[in-house]
Amino acid sequence: MNKKLEEAPAILTLLNNVTNEQMEEFKKAV
Repeated sequence: MNKKLEEAPAILTLLNNVTNEQMEEFKKAV
């Protein structure tokens, strides 16, 4: 259980980074 909780922030950070990169690409495309 604790291991899952420790991994969650890293997963959220990774998803956030991907979203930010996609937004940057979207801005360039527009």
